[in-house]
Amino acid sequence: EILAGRGVAVCGVFTSEGAPSESFRDLARRLRGYIPFAASVADAEGARLLSETYGLRGLPTIFVAKRHNYTVEFHGNLEAEGGAAEAEAFIERHGFPLVGNLSALTYARYLARGSDRAYLFYDPGQRETAEGAAAFSSAERALGRVAASHDDVSFIAVSSVATENGRTTLLQDSGLTELRLPALALVSSDAKTSVALCQLGEVTEEAASEALDEFLRLRGEAMDGQGRHVCLAFQSDRADGEGSSSDPRIVPDHDYELHAHHMKAFWGLGESSAREVSEQSHGRVMRRTWRDTLMVY
Repeated sequence: EILAGRGVAVCGVFTSEGAPSESFRDLARRLRGYIPFAASVADAEGARLLSETYGLRGLPTIFVAKRHNYTVEFHGNLEAEGGAAEAEAFIERHGFPLVGNLSALTYARYLARGSDRAYLFYDPGQRETAEGAAAFSSAERALGRVAASHDDVSFIAVSSVATENGRTTLLQDSGLTELRLPALALVSSDAKTSVALCQLGEVTEEAASEALDEFLRLRGEAMDGQGRHVCLAFQSDRADGEGSSSDPRIVPDHDYELHAHHMKAFWGLGESSAREVSEQSHGRVMRRTWRDTLMVY
């Protein structure tokens, strides 16, 4: 029930010979303001079942439980000198849901974690509708299954209007627009590398996994200080029947055309003053024009 409601819990499991220790109780008193705690006392059979279910080393123990049966066990000794500080640091690092929510209460914790982030952007108004809520839930479940293999990355659901600097939204900073939501973007902790998943398709487990793999690859290449910011599109229904999820390309789509016309109308641009260019041709076009230029990415 805790996992269904909160998505994460710190669990302490103790043998029937001893109740939850005072150290565990003190840890819970200090940290339960932002993460729920649960304690269980098990006999020999209960200990065996718990160990098999959650892959525990033995009792007593502390572990962080998340959805999709995902667990991270604390391998230190809470009762040893310095053990409480180690356990608290462990919880501060791993005590997040597979897919959390960015809010005034959680922002500081995610910032302090200092990890790379995967943002699942949503429209607050759309989530109030049955169709919008279903689309977000589907994307959240898909991302949660990917997150279960990457606990070192913070996966966060974020409102499309959320901002860090008060000028631009996180959605805009990630290279996305409100063309279609929910949408996915990955940003490195140093903001030098980002991957935005093209919004012409849905956020599926396959697309999210491919985007994360590409992000981690670029992240590794950026260790020399040269960052990269890219947008990926995946087409999984190629006519030749060959797998294509690993082949990123921009896929023409009617939604893109509608979006482009909407942006032209928004900025008051006619066909004679709007030109679509590629990464290779935009420099040449810029050199030839004498007019001030507005660039819409």
